Amino acid sequence: MNEKYAKYSMGTEVDFQPMELIDIKTVIDSCKKDWQNRLLCEVNDFSVRLAVIKGDFYWHTHNDDDEFFYVVDGTLFIDIADEIIELGPNQAFLIPRGIKHRTRAPTGTVSNS
Repeated sequence: MNEKYAKYSMGTEVDFQPMELIDIKTVIDSCKKDWQNRLLCEVNDFSVRLAVIKGDFYWHTHNDDDEFFYVVDGTLFIDIADEIIELGPNQAFLIPRGIKHRTRAPTGTVSNS
């Protein structure tokens, strides 16, 4: 793995199957890294992810998919070109495909994406 990306943990295995209880607090408590993204489940053709974030993610673009963020706890900043979006608990934001962005949470946050 490229050293630049080594501090990020991106779960690729589905954690929960249909009809299985998902206890979000338990999932959050099990995250031990500063930046961890878990694939909770799949709904139709979509992935439901939970991210525990402390620090900055790298600038990137999704060419084929939009990206939705919903903050569960803390504050999440989304940098887009010359704009900064600040999200608090129970706030959400949609990044359309093709828009270069990065997320960051200097003091830590939990986001559903």
